[in-house]
Amino acid sequence: MRKILSNRWLRNPFCVAVAILMFDAAPRVFGSIPVMKIDSDITTNQVWNNKTAYYIMKDIGLKALLVIEPGTTVINGPNGGLFVSHGGTLIAEGTPDKPVIFTFDDLYFNFPKEVGYYWQRLASKVSHGPYSYCPIVVTPTASIATTIRYCMIEGADTGILIMDIRLKHPIENNYLCGNNTGICEIGPRLTDIRNNLCFYNDAGIAIWLQNVEDLPDPDFTLKIENNTCDSGRSNGIGIQGVSKPDKAPGVALINNIVSNYDQYGLNLVGEFKRLTIRNTGYYGNRANINIEYMFDEENPIKTDQYPFTPVAGSNAFPGGPWAHHYLKPDCPFVDAGDELVENTPYKGMSTNANGSPDKDKVDLGFHRIDWKRKSTSDRQP
Repeated sequence: MRKILSNRWLRNPFCVAVAILMFDAAPRVFGSIPVMKIDSDITTNQVWNNKTAYYIMKDIGLKALLVIEPGTTVINGPNGGLFVSHGGTLIAEGTPDKPVIFTFDDLYFNFPKEVGYYWQRLASKVSHGPYSYCPIVVTPTASIATTIRYCMIEGADTGILIMDIRLKHPIENNYLCGNNTGICEIGPRLTDIRNNLCFYNDAGIAIWLQNVEDLPDPDFTLKIENNTCDSGRSNGIGIQGVSKPDKAPGVALINNIVSNYDQYGLNLVGEFKRLTIRNTGYYGNRANINIEYMFDEENPIKTDQYPFTPVAGSNAFPGGPWAHHYLKPDCPFVDAGDELVENTPYKGMSTNANGSPDKDKVDLGFHRIDWKRKSTSDRQP
C-alpha cells in the first residue's frame, strides 16, 4: 500500500489492497536481539514478544489472533503494514513505560539510537524514511475485539487506519509522532478515539464520514475526546462531513487540545447530523477553526502561553522519547474540562510531569497513567 493518504488528507483513500504473502520464520540478528522477517499472511495465532524485533516486509493480511506484547518493536518496510481482516484480531497493547513501537526500516537499521525519537529529527528539519507505510489497517471484516493501546507509531503515512468498523475498545493511550496522519477513520461505522498524543504529524486526526441508506445505528455518535494534537503542517483534527447527514453518525469533540497547526486547529467540512464541540484548548494555530464552516462551539479555551513542559524539541526527557507534553501547572487547560475527573476514564491519571493524579475538573488533552503507583488489580482495564 503506497500513500494511503497524502499530507492533505482529503484525498480519496480507497485504494487499499490486501496482498497474499508468505511467512518467513527464520530470524536474523541485528544488535542485541534477533530480527524476524514477516512476509506472508498470518493465518495461525501468534504472540510477538520484546525479545525479537519483527520486520514486516510487505502488506500482511492478519487473519488470526496476533498479540503484540509490551516493549515489542515492529519494523516496517516501505510498503509494510498489518491488514486486519477475515475475522483476524490484533491485540497491540503496551504499557505506559513499554509501548509497542512501530517504526520503519531505515531508522531502525541505520539510526537505531533514534528509534522513538524520529519526531526530533523533524523538529530539526532532518528526516529519514519514505512515509509510505501504514502499520495498522483495520478493515470492516476484522474482529471487533481488535485493541490498539499504548502504541508508539512514527514515520508512517497513516499511523492507524480504521475502515468502517466500530471496535469494542476505543483507540486510546497511543503516541503518534512524525507521521503524515496520526489516526484516520473512514465510514459510517466508527471507533471512538480517546486520550492519544499526536505530535509532529502533518494532520493529527482525520475522519471521513460516509452516509448509507441503512445506517447500522442511527443514534450513534463518534466520540473524540481528551486527545492532544500538536504541531503540523495541516490540521489538528479534521472531519469531512456528508451530503446526507441524516444517513451518517453524529460527532462529538470534547476536551481536546489542538496547537501549532499551519492550517486549522479544527477543520470541519460538509454537513453533520449531530455535531458537538465542547471545551477545546487552542494554542498557536494559524487559525483555530476553518472559515468555510462556522459551527457552534461550547466553551473554547484559548491561550497565548505555551502550555507544555518540557519544551517540545528539547532533549530533557528522562522518562523516554514519549515523556513530553505534560501541561504546565498554571496552564489554562488545567481543570478546563466539561466534568469532574472522577466521572471520567482518567481518574488516577495525570497531565502533570510530577505524576500527581488529575483532580477536580478534568484537564484537557492527553493523560498518562503512573504504572508504578497503581497495583495490578487497580490498573486500567
